[in-house]
Amino acid sequence: GQDAQATIKVVDGTKGLDGNNGKDGESKTRIVYEKPNGGGTEEIATLNDGLNFVGDKGQVIQKKLNETLAIKGNLDAAAVVTDKNLRVDNDKDKNGELIIKMAKSLTDLTNATFSSDDSNTVIGGNGLTITPKAGDEVSLTDKGLNNGNNTIINVAPGVNGTDAVNKDQLDGVNATANAGWNLTTNGDNTNASNVAPNSTVDLANTDGNIVITKAGNNVTFDLNNNLTVGGPGKDGKDGVDGQLGVQGKDGKTGVTLNGKDGSIGLTGPKGADGKDGANATISVVNGPVGV
Repeated sequence: GQDAQATIKVVDGTKGLDGNNGKDGESKTRIVYEKPNGGGTEEIATLNDGLNFVGDKGQVIQKKLNETLAIKGNLDAAAVVTDKNLRVDNDKDKNGELIIKMAKSLTDLTNATFSSDDSNTVIGGNGLTITPKAGDEVSLTDKGLNNGNNTIINVAPGVNGTDAVNKDQLDGVNATANAGWNLTTNGDNTNASNVAPNSTVDLANTDGNIVITKAGNNVTFDLNNNLTVGGPGKDGKDGVDGQLGVQGKDGKTGVTLNGKDGSIGLTGPKGADGKDGANATISVVNGPVGV
């Protein structure tokens, strides 16, 4: 076959990167390689030829072939890092751009800090902690909830035995517990009084005719064997004459003990045919002088 042939010559090349005041560099002489059989030409690059780099903001960075392009982050060089959440994709739909992508579900992290003007929030393996600039720290960990002296709001009513209850439920319980109970006598509600929780009701008798005893939670009322009817006067007031009556089955008094004069009144049955019934009074008077 024929020997391979190539032609190398010097021509004016394309403008380089070196330029002043934002202008492209001046044209330079280049070594040009001519392919055989009219296959075209190619310029031979030098170390001073460069590449253009651009980021998301569109600002072009020009670097010569012998220069270094530094790609940096602001993380301290001694910090613990992970490579589990980033990936570089060749995006053909964007002219072969290399796209750095982050996982939607982050893994292999120790914690993450979120900051605002009012507070810092740290999410870590032990839970979540919110540190406000004004107020107490709030945390939710495996030890429980520390709500930082704040009100817990929007709590649904408790249903099961281990559920928390809200204020409306507590208010209902307090209303029932603090209602107490009403005390009346002889069915008369006009003198009803409310007995509040932790109050004491004392059952007493003033004339001694009713004996009240208590055994545990049982209260017993007994009639005194020695009854006293009436009473002496006090503070210059007259006493009260006592009177004791015994009623028959018709509701009328048949026997009367009168404390005023010491007499005993007996009421007999009704008289027949318009006649008066029999009545008698037993009293003590001065008798005749004895021998």
